[in-house]
Amino acid sequence: MIVVIPKKPSTEFSKNVNEFVNETFNHYKPLWIIGDSSGILDKKQEKADGVMVTKDAKDTSKFIENLGKQRFWNREGSI
Repeated sequence: MIVVIPKKPSTEFSKNVNEFVNETFNHYKPLWIIGDSSGILDKKQEKADGVMVTKDAKDTSKFIENLGKQRFWNREGSI
């Protein structure tokens, strides 16, 4: 899943983004957050296998590679 964080997220966005990101993370799926991830993932989660946090969308090839793996079973903190 790719999540693009707006510069000024709405209340509705902020309310729902954590649920979607946590579901993706907890099910070992690839995750790419573009923008400011503060308040969404902790530092340990940001460094987990299959998780990308960037300021822009320039690293599409890495995310496509992660999608090909489908799941990251060795990720800590998942179900």
